[in-house]
Amino acid sequence: MRQMIPEVYSGYREMSTAALSPGALERKIKELIGMAIGVAVRCDGCIAAHARGAVLAGASKEEAAEAIGVSILMQGGPATVYGARAYDAFCEFAADHATVWRAAWAVLFGWLALDAQIVKKRRCDRLVVKAKGLTGDIAAC
Repeated sequence: MRQMIPEVYSGYREMSTAALSPGALERKIKELIGMAIGVAVRCDGCIAAHARGAVLAGASKEEAAEAIGVSILMQGGPATVYGARAYDAFCEFAADHATVWRAAWAVLFGWLALDAQIVKKRRCDRLVVKAKGLTGDIAAC
C-alpha cells in the first residue's frame, strides 16, 4: 500500500513525528495517551506501537495502568478487554526491552528465528514482531 500512496504515508509519518515530539507534554505522556486511545478504539496495532513507545520513553507500569484506567472510564466495558491487552503488551515490552532489541538484531542478521517478519523498505528494514496477539514493529536504519 505504501508504494501505491507514498505521499499519504509520508504525510502520516511527518504528522506522527510532530505529534509525538516533546513540547508542553513529554513524549512519555503522549505515548501513554496514544496507548489509551488505542484501547478506546480497539486498535491492536496502535496499542502495541504506543505501549512500546511508552516503554522506550520511560513510562512505568503504574503510569500505563492509570492511563488505561482513563480509557476504561471513557469507553466502558469493551475497554476492559482492550485495557488488559494494552497492559499485557506494556508489561511484555517493559520486561526487558533491551532483550527485544537484541532479538530484533538477531532476527535481522539471521541469528535467531522468532515469530517475526522482515520487510525491506527503502533504506530501512522493518521487523514486525508479534507479542501476545498484538503486532509491533522495529525500524533498523
